[in-house]
Amino acid sequence: MKKNRFLLSFCLILFTSLAKGQSTTQAITLQEAVEAATGKSKLLKIADYKIKASQLKYKETAAGQWATLNLTSRYTRLSNNIQPFAIDFAGSLTPVLTPLYTGINTLNTRNNLPLIFPPSSEGGGQALNPQILDQFYNQLTLQQLIYAGGKVRNGLKIAKLGEEMNKLSYDKDKADVILNVKLAYWNLYKAQQGLEQLNATETQINARIKDLENMVKVGMATESDLLKLKVQLYNVQLQKIEIQNTINVANAALNMQLNQDLAIKNDLKSMPNTAQTVKANLPELIEKAYSQRQELKMNELNVKTAEVGEKIAKAGYLPQVVAQVNGYYANPNQRVFPQEARFKETGDASLVLSWTLWNWNIPKHQAEQYKLQALQAQEFNSFSKDNIALEITQHFLSLQNALARLNLANETVKQAEENYRVTNNRVKQGLSLTSDLIDAEVALLNAKISQVNAATDYELGLARLERAVGGLE
Repeated sequence: MKKNRFLLSFCLILFTSLAKGQSTTQAITLQEAVEAATGKSKLLKIADYKIKASQLKYKETAAGQWATLNLTSRYTRLSNNIQPFAIDFAGSLTPVLTPLYTGINTLNTRNNLPLIFPPSSEGGGQALNPQILDQFYNQLTLQQLIYAGGKVRNGLKIAKLGEEMNKLSYDKDKADVILNVKLAYWNLYKAQQGLEQLNATETQINARIKDLENMVKVGMATESDLLKLKVQLYNVQLQKIEIQNTINVANAALNMQLNQDLAIKNDLKSMPNTAQTVKANLPELIEKAYSQRQELKMNELNVKTAEVGEKIAKAGYLPQVVAQVNGYYANPNQRVFPQEARFKETGDASLVLSWTLWNWNIPKHQAEQYKLQALQAQEFNSFSKDNIALEITQHFLSLQNALARLNLANETVKQAEENYRVTNNRVKQGLSLTSDLIDAEVALLNAKISQVNAATDYELGLARLERAVGGLE
């Protein structure tokens, strides 16, 4: 059992070492991260495919207004066990011709004229359905829709609205991808900066421990001061372990957004731009969102689509007119009598009117459904506006709070740095205890970490507000 555990532990250590050896580090700015994410995003690829599909749908619908040309060809081999039906036209006239010839010959005898004899009939007659065993049929049809109650025209409108809706959906997904990248980027930045502060503090504490150990030897400091400093070092090392785990998770989250190997380590080069401010007030931001948010524009397109769909449904009450030209090339040609075993071409042209006079008001029911869809889209648009207003209000107030915390953090760092400087000088002069300097160092560390967090939170707040509004100037 112990041997199995040892082998398992060895394999885990080996795998971890190989993984670390294969991991790479890349330097990346926020803009580069956004470009990489939008260029590789699977979500955007899906949205792009939808746009292309809707464009093809529009072409498909547009093709319905043009003439179509269809070819039908058929070969048939008949069985030879059918007896043709024949009529003996000459034999059928015998009852009429015999008395006529008899009368004529009687007159000729009286007048000493030669007799007239009827022609002899060989019989058999004429076959009405001659058996042509190999039959070939070819039909070429040209058909043009003349009138369909506006179905094709309105179908084009719906197809175009569908394309515009997919484009808006692409823009919405792209904005979401950009927001997610920014959130992942700044969360990783916050963790990395916190680790840097802890590393600097650890180095500083280690150096002070060495100095304090020398001071203890000469009696200038107590073991209690040294122990307190070591406890502080332990707390810093514990925080480093915790924040390193946070960094690993945040780094993997950013790699996932960039659609790359999760083991890649990202060296962030961008810094929070705390000088960027929002000039517009809350009502202006809400109104701007009403004109820019893709969701609202998509709702408006849904209303238009339902209105056009209602027109298509009502077209079900109207007739449909189609012009059609047919050309036939067949052997035998059924339109030619008597039939012969040779190819013969014929043709025809027609104007076809198709009109459903009664179908239990199906078009009316369909039109009512589209009306309800339009009403649903209108209500949903109003509902979306309320949610957007609430969302912007929350992000706007959160951004103001983040700005206030950032200003306070900046002042706190200045005060902590001044307190550390004064305390350090007093300790050197023997006017303050070493424990006071340790407290000043802890206060300065916490102030700097709070400053980094506040600056990063401000950037995160800007990103969320920008997404909620649909774009900030």
